[in-house]
Amino acid sequence: MKSLVSDQIWLPGVEDTDRPHPFQGLCKVCNQHLSYPWRKIDHPSAHGWHAVNCCDRCYESAKCISKPLTTEDRLWQERCPPEFKKPWDSTRGNDAFLDRCLNFDPQSGRNLVIVGASGTGKTRICWKILSNLTRANVSWFFVTALELMDGLHPDAHKVRVLAIDDVGNDKLTMNREVDFLRVIRNRCDWHQPMILTTQFRGADLANRFSEQSTAQAIVRRLREFSDVVNFDQFAGSDRDLRPE
Repeated sequence: MKSLVSDQIWLPGVEDTDRPHPFQGLCKVCNQHLSYPWRKIDHPSAHGWHAVNCCDRCYESAKCISKPLTTEDRLWQERCPPEFKKPWDSTRGNDAFLDRCLNFDPQSGRNLVIVGASGTGKTRICWKILSNLTRANVSWFFVTALELMDGLHPDAHKVRVLAIDDVGNDKLTMNREVDFLRVIRNRCDWHQPMILTTQFRGADLANRFSEQSTAQAIVRRLREFSDVVNFDQFAGSDRDLRPE
């Protein structure tokens, strides 16, 4: 119920009404006993005792659900696939891995490279970062490495943060490899950060490219201008997964 002037909450048993509570003193949402089943309101338009229909917890949850989406939230909702809108599941994902990646700061100008095997939550984490960037009014563009085969959308060159998912999973043509290097070189030189997810590192990543000179240049740029977060570092492995 919306709070009015001189809103007073009274303990059970002190109300001066003999009317039965419409929900038998229970929250209509969670069916738990209400701590304060009646509320006394002193206001010309709503004077007297009024039944409380839900507990404080359910009331707060309802406010969050009914809160209208901001323009920024709506932008992310439109772009993010439904699968990656699901809440983070701590029983399936590594919370420490997530928290470390969420420290990404686009103002630093450094890239974030998220490394991990398939199923470790790299793409899901990437979308969570993009959600945070959206709320901070930081422009971004998301593309999969496979989509690079068709060339990079012009908007990808204008945004503050460029996210490329599954780098190395699909081999590019030699021309697209050169285009990829050009994008990396340009964004690094101008401190326009990227977020890249990949299953590969160092020499393994370089071997995913056809032209080795291009591959070495890509790996060198990523090593110099990127912070690398590896799933294995949070899963009990002592392997050093920094780019080689």
